[in-house]
Amino acid sequence: MPDERPSAEAVCTGLGPLPERLVLHRSLRAVHYAARARLKPDEALHFPENLAFSDAALTRVLREARAAGDDVRVVLESPVLAHIAALTGESPGFHYQRGPNASSGTQTLSIRVKETPIPGFDLPTGPLTVVDEWAFPVGHWAQLLWANLLGLGPALWEALGAGVSGAARLSWAAMRSGSLAPYRLAMHVNTYGKGCQVHPNATVEGSVIGPGARIGAGAVVRGCIVGAGAHIEDLALVEGSVLGAGACVQRLAMVKYSLVEERAFAAGIQQLAVIGAGATVKHGAVLMDQAFGKSVRVRVPRAPSHALGEELREELQEELRDAPHGMIGVCVGPGAMIGSGVRIAAGRTVAPGLTVVADPESIVSRTELPAGTVRAYAAHGGLVAQ
Repeated sequence: MPDERPSAEAVCTGLGPLPERLVLHRSLRAVHYAARARLKPDEALHFPENLAFSDAALTRVLREARAAGDDVRVVLESPVLAHIAALTGESPGFHYQRGPNASSGTQTLSIRVKETPIPGFDLPTGPLTVVDEWAFPVGHWAQLLWANLLGLGPALWEALGAGVSGAARLSWAAMRSGSLAPYRLAMHVNTYGKGCQVHPNATVEGSVIGPGARIGAGAVVRGCIVGAGAHIEDLALVEGSVLGAGACVQRLAMVKYSLVEERAFAAGIQQLAVIGAGATVKHGAVLMDQAFGKSVRVRVPRAPSHALGEELREELQEELRDAPHGMIGVCVGPGAMIGSGVRIAAGRTVAPGLTVVADPESIVSRTELPAGTVRAYAAHGGLVAQ
């Protein structure tokens, strides 16, 4: 297995360079560096350059590999992990080596990962299950989204409820709320970075708010990681999402179960979406996330075949595959802009830097009417007297 750090050429389909893609509160490059920082001087850990994984997964991999031997290939087994990895046809793992005897023969260690179903969350493929110890490739934007969604719950628990400090925080929340009801506790279980500004009328529940972030009046933030300097404007709803540094969710926008990368602006309605770095979704835009009566499908690059002619290879360079769990929203590439009134079907990718506006014929640009007209209808970019 190659020892690969994300290279400058590695890309995440739909989003561009892989190393800078956001996985919860840090880049994929930072995830890989942090993993290697945990190794002892005589150890090496190899994994594919597009592999994202949780701290809990890394901890278990290292613990069990060290106990198993000096040259161990470790694979995490779970139906939900295999389902997400299958989008790109990969089944990656870790390769642990230690000391001079590392090349004496590789053994394979399979680790069964515990899955926890979430009551009330039924998807087209069955009940939604989550895992704490997860690892799968994120070479496609749909996989990157699920890495953030699967990792969000454990990351919030680690930050808000785990350990002695978490127990103290929960106890204090219970005293302040005067109740043990989860929805009341959540209002008092948050962490705030230095310099945060949260309006007294905002509702923040079970979230990690980064330094310098701002949350406006009437905004609702539930179960989120909000990056440094991010801005959630008045009356916006953000739920179960990850916001990068400097991201902005504008007034009255709805962002649910989505990834909004750094410096992106989200003002429309988006669910299960990925908004790339510096991209913009204007008010009135809608990014859909379901298909009628069937699974949502996404385009996935096809491995090239040199046995085919050049012209045929170009036609077959992508194929449609079912999205993980049969549901996915829209990927808006870095620097792209989705204008007001645009509705994009689920599973689609908007190329980086592309500007998409509504049909000009749907916008009234000619308002001349005969004198005395009191009623008119819009058609073909103008007004027609009734």
